[in-house]
Amino acid sequence: MMRQERKDMEQDDPMDDVTKGNLSGWIEKPHMSKEDLFRKEIAEMQKTNHLLMMRIKEQAEEIDKLKKKIDAKL
Repeated sequence: MMRQERKDMEQDDPMDDVTKGNLSGWIEKPHMSKEDLFRKEIAEMQKTNHLLMMRIKEQAEEIDKLKKKIDAKL
């Protein structure tokens, strides 16, 4: 009886594309605690803040160069 049931069951073709379909239930998602999420957010904000501060510095230098050009022409 068991052998007959096994034969009757439809087997997956090994050539099937497993990327198609919904596999989200099979994939485990990493768990992050609230503290880890907060740390990640803080790190991203610090990185953004650093980039903005560097941009401010570049623009301040550009303004100084332009002021010197204006003063030189007067």
